[in-house]
Amino acid sequence: MRYMLIAVAILLVLIVGAIIFDKDHAPRASRDEALIVRADGLCGMVDRDGQWVLNPQFDALWPFENGLAVARQGDLWGYVDGKGNWAIAPAFAAAYMFGDNGLAPAETEDGAGYIDRKGQWAVKPTFEATGDFSDGGIAAAMQAGLWGYVDKTGTWVVNPQFTEANMFNEGRAAVRQGDRWGYIGRDGKWLVNPQFAAAGRYGDDGLALAGFEGRYGFIDEKGIWVINPEFDQAGDDFEDGLVPASKNGRWGFIDKDGAWVVNPQFQHAGPFDDGLAPAAQNGRWGFIDRKGRWAIIPQFDDAGPFDDGLALAKFGSKWGYVNRKGKWVINPQFDGNASDCVP
Repeated sequence: MRYMLIAVAILLVLIVGAIIFDKDHAPRASRDEALIVRADGLCGMVDRDGQWVLNPQFDALWPFENGLAVARQGDLWGYVDGKGNWAIAPAFAAAYMFGDNGLAPAETEDGAGYIDRKGQWAVKPTFEATGDFSDGGIAAAMQAGLWGYVDKTGTWVVNPQFTEANMFNEGRAAVRQGDRWGYIGRDGKWLVNPQFAAAGRYGDDGLALAGFEGRYGFIDEKGIWVINPEFDQAGDDFEDGLVPASKNGRWGFIDKDGAWVVNPQFQHAGPFDDGLAPAAQNGRWGFIDRKGRWAIIPQFDDAGPFDDGLALAKFGSKWGYVNRKGKWVINPQFDGNASDCVP
């Protein structure tokens, strides 16, 4: 078991216990970075013109962060540099991205800890699982089946006492005690008592997705419902002021008051980016504007959100990238995308 919220653009936002428009859906492309793709069953990276930056040679591959990318060959994980050379040889049962403090969670068969950029243990693998460090300098860790929080020396800051624990964001972290989620501060004290079936991270707007009795809505920093839990599913972050939500099996978009701006009418829908959002109707994907009109008519077998002018799209069995006019910038030629390479 291992908690890790991946704050990278190639992945769909993951909410513990909540569903974002399609958990198997194509992730967002990495901004200002090479794009992770899969060819012939192996993972590599191409630039935004479709030229190989890292030849496909890895069984799994994460995006670059702080100059290194996590990669797996066979059963072991290590770290490669921008040329695809091993900066840290594959020696770990699991490994994750380096944080700004120069430490990365890593695992052996016997335990989890943190390594430095030389691949040496900065915090010995004495935990059952470890998570990423937040901007507050603490990370979730598990011992004896319970989660708490440690500092960069591995010292407990919040003693292990939670069933699950998420990364701190905006000074608070969602944690589960028993079968209910709430939010704590960095001192481990409850800011919002455990009462939800699911709880996501807070955005800059002070809202967080939460679940209650099989429905989802949004709460404020006091845990009060701002948008009542009346949706079957929902995205966790308002983009361009809107978030995808579903009701009675159909997806649309709501604003921060919970009002439908685009009525639920789609089979699936993803988040807006600069005025466009992926949506599916009759089994085909296209892109809509903020009024729910087709800006790019449904023609793809799958599609992801736009990022920096490009969006993942699938035609037949192959993936490529399209621009905001729906034209192929990188022709569909890849067996898979980042979601197939980042476990």
